[in-house]
Amino acid sequence: MTPDVATGESARRPGLGRSRVAGTMRAANLIGFMAENGGAATPSQLSAYSGMSLRSAQRDLARLVRIGRLRREPRPSISQGRKEFVYRLGRKPRDLPHRLGIVDVAVAFVSSGRELGIAAQTTTHERFDGLIPDCAIVLERDGKRMLAFLEVDLATESVRTLADKAERYLGVLAANGYHALTGIDGSAFRSFRVCIATTSDRRVESIVRALPGEPSRVFFVSTLEAAQRDPYGAVWRVPGIDGVHRLVRERGANPDADAGVNPVAGNDMIAAPFGGDSGQIASEDSAVLRELNA
Repeated sequence: MTPDVATGESARRPGLGRSRVAGTMRAANLIGFMAENGGAATPSQLSAYSGMSLRSAQRDLARLVRIGRLRREPRPSISQGRKEFVYRLGRKPRDLPHRLGIVDVAVAFVSSGRELGIAAQTTTHERFDGLIPDCAIVLERDGKRMLAFLEVDLATESVRTLADKAERYLGVLAANGYHALTGIDGSAFRSFRVCIATTSDRRVESIVRALPGEPSRVFFVSTLEAAQRDPYGAVWRVPGIDGVHRLVRERGANPDADAGVNPVAGNDMIAAPFGGDSGQIASEDSAVLRELNA
């Protein structure tokens, strides 16, 4: 009989040990996260997202490959650095570098938020009025929540195309259409943020100039490098406002502070709290659970 990679015990036995159950639940959560975020991810991304060790992530992913739930291949890279494998749910997408860039930034929001007391949760996103966000994230701190949409730009489309997409976001805002995009009650939020991460400082400047400045503080633009390094830091440019800004105010910061580096006055974390489901990632896939427990 095949030994279990998590426990070293026989895979067929009555009952499940705690470590086996934990490994099963971790694997199901990895599948859920990948399904909602482009269908592909690397072990380092999933390790940072889940808080598990890199070795545990690699082990769980290898196990999912063995049972046929995932496929594996070397990650395409837009920069020179350590190579690693990418794991995907289905066929290789043509825009794989873009999808992995989305996961890079989304994971940065999750992992960096832990250190700041901010719970970041990716949530489902659908098409609304011709608009499909790259990613939707709910941020929560001290009982308040904020909805942010993420757009990753690898400079494969024109700045004008991004500006047109920004106008569609404003249409969603005016129509209170974020419920249709995310399934979250739109009355829960006064507004939302759109975070655009792109390839260079020069590209940031071009995008900021092209985006509408009103209504204020909807669009935040930064480089991919800065957004991955410190998404909650003063790394964001805001159309119509000089300087660099934080997406979320620091605890204890003066909401009316106006410094060269400021938290964007008026951004009070997050809008009014909303009750009920906070937008969990995809629920555990029962088919995956059955296969892992076989």
